[in-house]
Amino acid sequence: MMGYSISGRYGRGMWMELYATSLCIIDESGVPFVMVSTDLWGIPAGLKNTVMEELSKNDTTKMLGYSDVMLTAIHAHHALGPYNPDESFTLGSPGFAFDRATLNFATKRIVASIKQAVIDARNPSTLVHRTLHHAQVVVPNVSRNRSPQAFDRNPREEQTLNSINDTLTVLAIRQDSLNQMKITHVFCNYAVHPTATGDATEIYSSDIFGLARDSVTRSWNVQVAFFNGAEGDVAPAYRNIHHRSEAKRISGLLAGGISDAIDIAVNSSPITGKIEHRMQRISMVHQAVNLNTPDADCYCRIPEVPLRTASSALVGAGALGGASDGLTMLYNLGLREGVRKDYACDDEHGVKQAAGAYALDSVLAFGLDKRLTPILAGMIQTKPNPMTVISIHTIGPLTIIGVPGEFTTTLGRRIRAVVKQARGATMEPMLCGLADDYVSYVTTPCEYAEQAYEGASTYYGPSMGQMFVDRYRSLAQRPAVRMEDREEYCETVITGQTESFGANILQRHRSWNENVGLANLLTNTDGSPRTVKTIDWSDPLPTIAASEYDVVRITFRDDIKIIPPDGGSANDVYYPQVKIALKSQPAKLLSVETMLVVYNCTLPEALWSLYIPDVAQLKPGEYRITVKRLADGVSRNFTLKRE
Repeated sequence: MMGYSISGRYGRGMWMELYATSLCIIDESGVPFVMVSTDLWGIPAGLKNTVMEELSKNDTTKMLGYSDVMLTAIHAHHALGPYNPDESFTLGSPGFAFDRATLNFATKRIVASIKQAVIDARNPSTLVHRTLHHAQVVVPNVSRNRSPQAFDRNPREEQTLNSINDTLTVLAIRQDSLNQMKITHVFCNYAVHPTATGDATEIYSSDIFGLARDSVTRSWNVQVAFFNGAEGDVAPAYRNIHHRSEAKRISGLLAGGISDAIDIAVNSSPITGKIEHRMQRISMVHQAVNLNTPDADCYCRIPEVPLRTASSALVGAGALGGASDGLTMLYNLGLREGVRKDYACDDEHGVKQAAGAYALDSVLAFGLDKRLTPILAGMIQTKPNPMTVISIHTIGPLTIIGVPGEFTTTLGRRIRAVVKQARGATMEPMLCGLADDYVSYVTTPCEYAEQAYEGASTYYGPSMGQMFVDRYRSLAQRPAVRMEDREEYCETVITGQTESFGANILQRHRSWNENVGLANLLTNTDGSPRTVKTIDWSDPLPTIAASEYDVVRITFRDDIKIIPPDGGSANDVYYPQVKIALKSQPAKLLSVETMLVVYNCTLPEALWSLYIPDVAQLKPGEYRITVKRLADGVSRNFTLKRE
């Protein structure tokens, strides 16, 4: 999985299904706009390029130009990892490698989502009328700023503003028929890291976004997707510990906000008007930058020549120890936030302390495992693509900004302000992070001076954030264009070590500790173990007696060949669907939270366990459970008794 760097884990199972969800809108002149939300960690340029290449081969989608599609990720940290073809970021996933099959798998699913959205948009039903609606509500207590010292370095007028953006923006599709008006799709924009369950969790999930989506889907019978915002310095507001209970509590607040926004959207005036796209390919290297005067005191030295971004990328020592809400093993060895050159100043990287000398010369003296040396060296000597893409899309009065990475709250606020002013917009722009590319974190010059995790991860010096502000202001003033020439944006895919991350990877790493890998999900909030009641799928008449506080565990062999004999390919679904219903009503599926985990991937002895962490969801009775992979599936009855 990807997102926790060297603290990341292998995906051992599935808590929530991961989705790609697309919205296609076509204006009266035929200009399309496709917004895509994926439950992934990020969108490397290589993924966007492979998606566009596949779209160009299909008669349904070949009319889409590069700028017509905004491909985003929610920044899920418990999702697919090795799909990133950029060598600089394969280090964000266990195994430190790139798997072409995983990239193909992600591409295939995203393309299928886009294709269906285009079909729906181009073939509207004559019996219903669909319109786009907009709503905004404030949802407090979901998030917090994880780098307050860096935020407090910003100019005084910005310090008085909220250190987070807790405004939820919703785009809703309303469907009007002869006798009914209802919301069918909801696309939510909220800025926060979806990391409430922490880095120890070893199964796939979309964390608070996935839990909120499931809750709203059940309550409103709608499809829900998320677009993250300027979440670079924003963590979920969990209390003391990473835990499933905290993820559920926070997601409940978010789901409540979405419900409030739906109530507003359903009765609002529709968003209509011309669709326009503005997109520009920019260099981040050695770029001239206008000085934002309030930031002047935050530079350790302002050269006489115009400000520029750095001529090469540099990782700061503070990046290797992790952010405050996700520390790595290196934190206690001195690689931590705030490490900087207080008595020296570099014209390109300011007070940033290069991770190289600091890590390899000083930290390794503490006796760190020498096997980590090449990993550290690779992280330090990263050479990301110096080019990226920025975009501004408009639907009538609505402006949507795509930013290619993790921008801090204040930087996101600056970009929204300059775009709104340059466009003369009446509505507050919607900023979507992790869009079309990934350039790591980007801060303001003053936040950079703190060298917290975000500043240490800002590659091209203290002026990198202001460079983006300048470029978005300029882009907003340019005429709209439609870019039909995809070749301009398709680059050679650069990869590091290549690895196969099919089911066979777990065979080599099949020994794992359930008490650690599921601790944040299946323990009490104080860390004490919960009672787990186990039944075996092969029992003739499986019956289990459990209290509402217990965890039910059902074990079974790989009878339906969840793991293909060849170890898997890009077309395989490694984690199947789980369906639970009362035996007396098998067609009426119940909404039951489950976790499916693989313990042993050695064929033919693969052993799986299905957990039901909240038995209170089920009343005593006889149930039918089905585990299904593609068209195949097996079912079994079990009886639940209450203790």
